[in-house]
Amino acid sequence: MATKSSSARAVRLGHLDADHGFIRLMEWAQPLNDGLELAPLRGLGSRWVTQMTANLLDVMNHIVEAEKAGLPVRYIEPQWDVIYQQQRPGRPFHGPMVGVREMYLLQPLARQVFFERFNYSLPHYGKLNYSCLFQSSQAVHFGLVLEDEGKETLRFYDEVLGLLRARDDIEYTYDTLSGRAIFDLQPGERYYVTDFDDPRSSTNWLEMRSG
Repeated sequence: MATKSSSARAVRLGHLDADHGFIRLMEWAQPLNDGLELAPLRGLGSRWVTQMTANLLDVMNHIVEAEKAGLPVRYIEPQWDVIYQQQRPGRPFHGPMVGVREMYLLQPLARQVFFERFNYSLPHYGKLNYSCLFQSSQAVHFGLVLEDEGKETLRFYDEVLGLLRARDDIEYTYDTLSGRAIFDLQPGERYYVTDFDDPRSSTNWLEMRSG
């Protein structure tokens, strides 16, 4: 395929006093195509940014009004998930529920995953800015869907960039929440996740850093 040269303008965004998790916006004078637009999150090449928010329901409020106004959006409603306490699930109505509510919101120019944390804290994993629109954090991590059975592409992130390979080959199937709701898997389908973290992070979830 022939390439096309184009000028671009890049703007790097900051977040409070955070030293990581920034987003760089790039505006191309002559884009090659229309981008992913509202393509499903599972699509090859799909990429997104994940942020923590203090009020996930308010994100839904914006979505409801956006739909009423006919704006193009694709989303799932907030899903409950227990990420770090699977071995000690909460007992309904007898104690605190420890977990997150998470959802994705796709717009033509933005692909975002939001989550709200309940009854636990990670001091170095996301810093909320209560004065911004969604009371959200910087980017706590980024996601990318690729197809590489040999996993050669993944070696770049730790062997070249020096990131910490925190988790590897975590399998998700149709039977899992993220498989069905977030990635729209069908029975018999599966995908695998490899997590790369800030080199200062840890494989101990209590000491994890965002980024």
